[in-house]
Amino acid sequence: MRIVKEGDLVAVLHEHPDLAEWALSKVKAQFDRPQAEVDDKTIFDHLLKVAPDGRTVVSGGDLKRGADLASSVIEATT
Repeated sequence: MRIVKEGDLVAVLHEHPDLAEWALSKVKAQFDRPQAEVDDKTIFDHLLKVAPDGRTVVSGGDLKRGADLASSVIEATT
C-alpha cells in the first residue's frame, strides 16, 4: 500500500481497490481555505472588472434570408 501526496492531492494506491478505499477512509486531511473575495452580491461586478474586452469574431449574414432558409421557425410570447 502506498499513500501519495502531491500538491493538494492525497491518494492511496493498492492492487486491491477495496483495500485502497478502506485505507483512504482512514486518511484525515486538513487544509485551510482562503477567504473568498467575492460573494453572490459582488460576483457580477468582479466578473465585469476582470473579464477581457469583447471582440467581434465574425460579422455578416442576413437574418431575413436565414429565417427563410430555416426548416422551422418558432415564435412565442410569454
